[in-house]
Amino acid sequence: MLNVIGMILSNWPIGIAILIAVILVSIFGGFGFKGGLTSVRIGGFSRKRKRSCGDCVLMMMGKREISDNKRDFIQRNILKDQMNFVEQKLIQVQTDLLSSYRQTLKTHRTIEDDPAEETKQYRLYQGLLSNSLCTVKDEIRRSFKENGFEELSGSEFSNYVKNKAQALYAMASTHIGDQYPYEKMIVSWEIRQQDISTNYIHKIEDACFEVFQHAKDIKRYARIQLDKINDDLVGEINDFVQRNEDN
Repeated sequence: MLNVIGMILSNWPIGIAILIAVILVSIFGGFGFKGGLTSVRIGGFSRKRKRSCGDCVLMMMGKREISDNKRDFIQRNILKDQMNFVEQKLIQVQTDLLSSYRQTLKTHRTIEDDPAEETKQYRLYQGLLSNSLCTVKDEIRRSFKENGFEELSGSEFSNYVKNKAQALYAMASTHIGDQYPYEKMIVSWEIRQQDISTNYIHKIEDACFEVFQHAKDIKRYARIQLDKINDDLVGEINDFVQRNEDN
């Protein structure tokens, strides 16, 4: 091979031109040019490079990586979407309970009660309620991380949510009751509990049902999306393999 290259280089510059042409043919498979009535072609472009096993593996890995990224994005956002709805409902519950408390203050105030003291007690209850709802939110988040509730349906799901609502209410009530003053309060804790039990407990239960139903829907929809991603990946791989077998 070295002798051939030496012979070509000895006839410079024609030899160097031929050597360049040989290199181009070895890399690209051939090339050609045409000028006037003369047409020259070296090698051939019709030869198709056959895909190697390494190429196939890289393409498969690329498709798998895209699918994995889609799955990770969906899974990361399940809890986020669930908790966004929870926060909306907790704000609604907090607004209703604060409005109720203010109305109860007006109902039980006397001439001797100082307006500044009434405002102080309202803000105290507001802080206690806010802290208790943060505790409730943490417990709901923990419940969402548990697997299985989204599989329940009908009476099983209703009973699950009802028990969960009672547990959450007991948690919040205990949290507030442990810190609620028992002296010099316009609205005693007993009066407040009775008011909620009579007028607002059903709203709290309805909000809890909406929260868990929405979380269930999000989890099921995410599962449908994940299954579709898996099916699409299998379909792409099968098509890819079939095309290469045909070629």
